[in-house]
This record gives sequence, structure tokens and C-alpha cells, in this order.
Amino acid sequence: MAAQCETAECKLCGATTGLKRCSRCKKFFYCSRDHQSKDWHDHKKLCSTDGKMYHRNRERQKYHSGEADEKSVVSGVGNHEVFQDGKKSGLVSFYQEQASAASVDVQEPEVEGLPFDTNPFKETHFQTPIDGFSSESVGKFVRHHLNDSGFCVVDGLFTTDEIDKIVGEIRQMDLNGELKTGQVEGGRTSGEDAEKSTKLGIRNDRIHWFDDNLDSIRAPGVSSAIKKMDDIIFQTTSGLPYRMEGRTKVMVACYPGKGSYYRRHIDNPNKDGRRITCILYLNKGWNVEQDGGLLRIFPEGGSYIDVVPIANRLLFFWSDKRNPHEVQPAYRTRYALTVWYFDGDERAIAKKEQSEMYLQDLTAKTALLEVTIKKTEKEILEKNMETKSLSAVGSLSDDEVNVLKMLVETHEDPKALLTSMGIASSIQKALLARLYKTED
Repeated sequence: MAAQCETAECKLCGATTGLKRCSRCKKFFYCSRDHQSKDWHDHKKLCSTDGKMYHRNRERQKYHSGEADEKSVVSGVGNHEVFQDGKKSGLVSFYQEQASAASVDVQEPEVEGLPFDTNPFKETHFQTPIDGFSSESVGKFVRHHLNDSGFCVVDGLFTTDEIDKIVGEIRQMDLNGELKTGQVEGGRTSGEDAEKSTKLGIRNDRIHWFDDNLDSIRAPGVSSAIKKMDDIIFQTTSGLPYRMEGRTKVMVACYPGKGSYYRRHIDNPNKDGRRITCILYLNKGWNVEQDGGLLRIFPEGGSYIDVVPIANRLLFFWSDKRNPHEVQPAYRTRYALTVWYFDGDERAIAKKEQSEMYLQDLTAKTALLEVTIKKTEKEILEKNMETKSLSAVGSLSDDEVNVLKMLVETHEDPKALLTSMGIASSIQKALLARLYKTED
């Protein structure tokens, strides 16, 4: 079944990349502020049609951010409007360059980034492992669903006390200021900090990379949950068409409400080795109609899947291009643990190719450095020679200079004459300069 998406395009020129959406009418897209301005004469006639939607969503945002009280929210505005406010979005590469939001005149509506998918929330009742919650039983269950549909949900694996302990530990990390603004991955091995960047237009969650050695003592609940996730993957891998080996650090994530989100993306678009994404959700009493924060997956060749981030829910899915996904705006604090498990073969290739790229880069930098050094050495040598030349010429008496000047003036090639007299070429320039400045 084809994914239920349409391709967004610039209203003026038809471009499909680098788009921004009008936040007032929610209907039209532009590839640049210039095209928005040029089309405003026609756009403004249509823009006010859905103007109420803009104001209603703004009131809702003000309520959830604490800017307004409950009475100021327009009656009947529910979380469905976050998901179904008009035109459906096209699937746009997560790593495309996105233009920054530009300030506009009062009469021109500002242009937002590409919208979240606006199809209505689709509730799904997920199956439960029929043989209980042992690692072997759950691993078998996960393996079957990954091979069959590319994702798997397991509810109820942990006890209430275990979930409460994990949440408490994460909240303490957050209070300690350890959760930092999330970054967009870069490079080929998912661990290259220099290749990562902060793009608030794509994600604005806060994260902490959990270190098994440093963090496990002060956060034993998180550490225990990670071990259980590792055990399940170990049991899962025997029937998968990949050689699973190793994993990333665990990402502790907090979406702090107020419409925080992570736009549609692919975890592993560059074949960096990550094969399975595993997420443990930790949010008690989550009501997607009020709290938002829905994870929407767009399986390759199928209809979208909605996963509500309720407490004690484990989600597994292929990390590659088969499962683009997005975290829609969350209006309440939303916690999760995420870990990526590696395909050993793809990981080895990625590391090898990355090492080769580093080597090529190092070779180029070394060659450039050698050129710079030689240039510097030459400049230093020339400077020293110039200093010595000036010193040698300066030591000549006026009589010696006058004699040389007479000889030079009567010769058709002064430099050839000086060379024949055994005067070094490095001195000749300084000598000739003095000869022609000296009066008889």
C-alpha cells in the first residue's frame, strides 16, 4: 500500500526542496522569502480563508506554554488540530538544508518549516508476546515482527516500580543540567561529534548520552533497563539477516513540552551501521489528544503507524530508510530511552570508509602544511639574505661605490658585469639600488 503523502511544492515556482510553509493559512509553501513576497499579491486573497486556524493554534500554544489560562483557549480546539490542519506533507530528506525563518512585514504571514504529517491519529492495538516476558520469548516476538513489518511494540515488560525509578533518575539528571540540546547526526559512524550540528528547526529536545561505566552507579534503574534491552536484542539476532554486534550509548531524551518536537527523519540515512532502533517510553497517563508527542512512523511502502509514548512501552524498528519517522509537538514533558544496535558488517564498512576519508584528509592537510612550511622557509631565507645584502652593500665606502657606478653605467648589462666580477646575485639588487641613489 502506498504511503498516504502528497509532495509539497513552492506556490510560485514549483520547487520541492528547501520549503517553508505559511503559518497563517497552513496551505501554501515557498522556497524562499523572495518568492513569498513576489506571490503575496495573489496569496493574500486566499491566506485569510483559514486565518481562524492560525489564531486557534496560537491560542493553544499559549495555553500549553503557560502564556494563557485555560479560559483563553478557543472552545473545541483539541490535539487533533495538531495532526489534521490541512494539506499533507511530502517526504523530504532529513538532511536537506533548510532556510532559516525570516522576519517579514506585518501584512505578510511568516513562513514555517515543512509541516508535520497532518493525517488523523490512528490508534493501533499492538499484540503481546504469547509466551510471556522472558528475554527469549520477547526476542522471538520482536524478531518475527521486524522481519514481517519492520517494527515491533512490546508493552508491560517492566514493573511500575522500575519505571518510576528510571523516571526519577532521569529527572535528577535534568535537574543537574546534564541534558543538552539534541544535535543532528553527521558523518558515517554516528559518533563523530565534529560532524554533528544543532538545528532547532529540526529538533529541540534535550538529551544525555548515558555512559555505562560512569552513570550506572548513580542511575541503576536506567542501567538495569538497558541490560534488559540488550538481552532481548541478543535473543532477537539469531534469526535476523544481519550480524548484530555492539550498540551505541543510550540516549536519555526529554521533550520539555511547549510544542517540542523532532521533525521527520531517518536514524541511519548514511549506512553508519545502526540497524535496530530500540526506544523505551516512560510517560504515565499520556493522553495523545491533549499531550501530543506522538511518534509517527512512515514504513516504506505502507501506511503510517502511530505509536503513543505511554509508560512501559518498548518500540523496535529498522533504523535505516525503511522507517522515516517524526515526533510530533509535545505539550507535556516526555521522557524516553533510545539505543541503536549495530549491524557488524555495515559498521565495519562504515568505519573502514571513514578511516580512508580521514587518511585522505590527513594526506591533503599534510601536503598543504608542507607547502606552507616551504613557503615560510623561503620567505625567511629571502628576508635573511636581504638583510645580509643590505649590510654588505652598506659596508662599501663612497669611493668604492663611485667606481662601481662608473663601470655599471658604461656596460649594457649591469647584472652580467657584476656577476663577472664575482658579486653574488643575492647582493646585486641591493648594490644597484645604492649605486643609482648615490650622487657623483
